Amino acid sequence: MKTNLSRKNGRLTSVQERNLCFRCGIPWEDEKRKRNDLLCVSCRARPAKSIKFGAEHCIPWHGQYDVEDNPLLHGELFLPGERTCGHKDCCNVMHIQNVLDEI
Repeated sequence: MKTNLSRKNGRLTSVQERNLCFRCGIPWEDEKRKRNDLLCVSCRARPAKSIKFGAEHCIPWHGQYDVEDNPLLHGELFLPGERTCGHKDCCNVMHIQNVLDEI
C-alpha cells in the first residue's frame, strides 16, 4: 500500500512515496533500490549467528535467559561458567572457563 506522505520537520507532507510494512504496518520511505518483500528494517532483521569482536568470534544464545542474562536450556543453565570474552550469552565453548579447564 502506497501513500504520498513524507515526514519533514515532524510533519507529514506529500513529497515522497511511502510504503506500509506488510508485517507490522509501520510506514517507511522508499529506498533507492526497490524491495520485493515490502518489509521495514526491523521486520527484515535476523538473529546473528556469529559476532566478531576483534579476533574473537562469539556465538550468541538464541533461547531463554535467567534474571542475570545467563542462557537457560529447559530451566537449567546452559554451559555454566565464566566467559573469557565477557559476554554472558556467548555459547562458544572456547570462551567458557569451566570447559577450558576440562580440556
